[in-house]
Amino acid sequence: MIISDFDEIGKVITTAEAFKTFKAFETDCLRLGKRKLPEHLLIKTQKHSFVIAFLQVSGSNFTSRLKNFNQLVVNHKDIRFGLFRDVRETTISGKVGKEEIEKLNNASNLQIDCRYSKPRF
Repeated sequence: MIISDFDEIGKVITTAEAFKTFKAFETDCLRLGKRKLPEHLLIKTQKHSFVIAFLQVSGSNFTSRLKNFNQLVVNHKDIRFGLFRDVRETTISGKVGKEEIEKLNNASNLQIDCRYSKPRF
């Protein structure tokens, strides 16, 4: 089974739209200039904001998108972030990729730990 970030965020968007009939909130996407980011959705209520993101790519694409995502996390301290990656994806073995994962895992506004349930990084 091929899992794509676009398919996953599409499911979240569809679910969020259905919930809008029960709860008042807005959805949007964050931007970082023209830089590539993981597919994500910003959910804003009156009190809280939360980003749900998916990052299934590997190699240099993973590292560059995670670096950019980390910049969003740093720039938006008032927003909680969650990044999801399928456990069946390849292990990130590059030095820079591992450093970016560590930065994200140490962010104070990370809601969901980027690590797998069993260590794979």
